[in-house]
Amino acid sequence: MASTNINLNMTSVENREYRLGTIIGWDGKASDLIKESAYDERSAKKHGGCAGKGSGCKLCELASPLNQETMCSNAIIQCQVGNLTDCALIDHSPIGCSGENSKFNLSMHVGLKRRGKPLQNTLNISTNLKEQDMVFGASEKLRQTIRDAKERFNPKAIFIGMACATAIIGEDIDSIAEEMEPEVGVPIIPLHCEGFRSKHWSTGFDIAFHGVLRQIVERHPTKKQNDLINIVALWGSDYFSE
Repeated sequence: MASTNINLNMTSVENREYRLGTIIGWDGKASDLIKESAYDERSAKKHGGCAGKGSGCKLCELASPLNQETMCSNAIIQCQVGNLTDCALIDHSPIGCSGENSKFNLSMHVGLKRRGKPLQNTLNISTNLKEQDMVFGASEKLRQTIRDAKERFNPKAIFIGMACATAIIGEDIDSIAEEMEPEVGVPIIPLHCEGFRSKHWSTGFDIAFHGVLRQIVERHPTKKQNDLINIVALWGSDYFSE
């Protein structure tokens, strides 16, 4: 499969249905799925996905009806970035978008215990947008929440998760993150993870770790550990060490 460069100058990523031509569901044989998707033909294309799928592909999620029966990218940000130790996640959203954080906090406790690490809670905070914020904007509220996150948690990094509501009113989380970073003294990473951005909740993984790679991982490390492999897993047991 052709290699694809990751553009770390961009704060957003391509949706999986565009980049990979993925679909949510399939009813049929795996052999038919390979044929209908023209997988081999698309794999040979430089760009890949629906944009470079070629004439043989008969599947495309972009042309399918809206599906509301899956998770959203915002929820994946909460279960992935929210489970990063020593980092705070700001849900720039109405409080309802933070409803699953208690469940993800439990999964973090389980994961830490399995690995023999000290237990800690997820460091989440919501801007708790109200009707007035939706009408007049919530940029100042986000600035204050960043200050609050720094004061309460003293994290090593602060992530900002976009929600459907904040995307609709056009909140500029990129500019605010860039503006506030010198004040709080830690990386502030904007994540464009609004729920309607992609039909595939799995796009949230790309969004989360694009942000980590872009603003936390050292671009040109002076020292490299050749036997070190970073493994990103949803959660659960360690199947990889052996």
